[in-house]
Amino acid sequence: MNTAGQNVANERKLFNPHAYFRAINNLFIYGIFADYVLPNVGPIPYRGCEDMTSVVLTRNMSDQEIIDEILGGMDQARASAVTLDQIAVKIHLQPHGKDGDLSNGSCNNIFFVLVGEVLLSVRLGWSSEYRRWSVGAFPLGGGGQLACWLSGLSQ
Repeated sequence: MNTAGQNVANERKLFNPHAYFRAINNLFIYGIFADYVLPNVGPIPYRGCEDMTSVVLTRNMSDQEIIDEILGGMDQARASAVTLDQIAVKIHLQPHGKDGDLSNGSCNNIFFVLVGEVLLSVRLGWSSEYRRWSVGAFPLGGGGQLACWLSGLSQ
């Protein structure tokens, strides 16, 4: 099959978040991501990562500050929300925590994801101690115990 034919075939395939995130060996899944995100997101078309951008936080910021100051407000945050296939591609491109677009040091990566009409912040981090990625989801304003994302994080 030629390249154009392969692209058409790939466009017809759907990404199954539940199957992917449950099957990957070097990934730890935290509570809300496992209990709320995966059961409520069905198979979706692959979106690709070309439109993804990142910013390193220069100061500690809450979800709301990131949404207002970096993403341009709630409407823009919802419009530019990342899909789970995009997060999966980023993980796939950095197996075993190798260098790439994602922060693989002591910082985490923050994504904003829509689950139905609910916008959540999703944290993806590499643990050099456990040699695995971990993914967790938080309601807005609940970015972990501090309810604030620390500077140096990639958004």
